[in-house]
Amino acid sequence: RDMGREAKKVGAQDYICKNDLSAKILEKSIRFAIERHRMYMELETKKTRLAENEILFQRIIEKNADGMLLINENGRITLANPAAENIIGKTNAELKGMLFGHRLLPGGFLNLSGAPQRQRGGRSVEMRVKEIQWMNRASYLATLRDVTEYKQLEDSLLIEKERLGITLNSIADGVITSNRRGRVMSVNSAARHILGLDPSFAAGGHINPLLN
Repeated sequence: RDMGREAKKVGAQDYICKNDLSAKILEKSIRFAIERHRMYMELETKKTRLAENEILFQRIIEKNADGMLLINENGRITLANPAAENIIGKTNAELKGMLFGHRLLPGGFLNLSGAPQRQRGGRSVEMRVKEIQWMNRASYLATLRDVTEYKQLEDSLLIEKERLGITLNSIADGVITSNRRGRVMSVNSAARHILGLDPSFAAGGHINPLLN
């Protein structure tokens, strides 16, 4: 028995003492050995599939046009794809292990005033966070999208809108703007005076009542 126990320590799955050997015990031992082998093969198959899925997932992250960061439950970066490197301005090796420094809200949305370590660059970055399992551990997948150009265009349009409003309200002619459906978009001061509209009149209604 001592020899059997020692054999199990170095890898043997089971042993039968010579004095206990019988057809029934031998049959039971064989059945257990077959079942253990089946379970072992299932486990190996699952491990292989898991490794393949993780490799595929990593390739998807690396090829994604959006910046993607894997962050562990302690808030430290474990992986950054090339797009994230470009947004943040650091390599994957530099980012790995770094504390991310922003709140991680799974399913939430954040508009960052500049990406981490690049705030002086004036970048506007949108971030979405999803909770995932990575290497059998709870992790977060943060998706970063550089929307600087979009925000700049949005700001430019807002400035132009304000300038247009000032211009329209400074001219003597009455001006009413509407969309293709005839909904009033704006009415300048002169038009309000000509039509006798209350200063609190709000746009949004149809233009026909104003013209009749």
